[in-house]
Amino acid sequence: MKSFAHHYSSDISREQFELIRTDLEGIRKRTKPRKVDLYDIFCALLYTLKNGCVWRDLPSDFPKWETVYYYWLLWTKTPSCCLYQWAADGSPCDNRQCF
Repeated sequence: MKSFAHHYSSDISREQFELIRTDLEGIRKRTKPRKVDLYDIFCALLYTLKNGCVWRDLPSDFPKWETVYYYWLLWTKTPSCCLYQWAADGSPCDNRQCF
């Protein structure tokens, strides 16, 4: 699995991400191993939400914008209050009905 090196103010720690990893992994039916770490995709989404950049302008130390956008579409088909909670203040959503 490819991992990217990025350090932005919008990034969360891996420990914080582990709190929601299973929720995010469960949204996509897993038919083959992932090539990109979901942590990197989630950090790219937070970067986009915080900085308001367009998909194609994601920095090159994130996964390809098409991959990030694909997961954005998947994750926003379910209630996504948790994603916005992370973007707002970096804390996990306490509403377990979000997913």
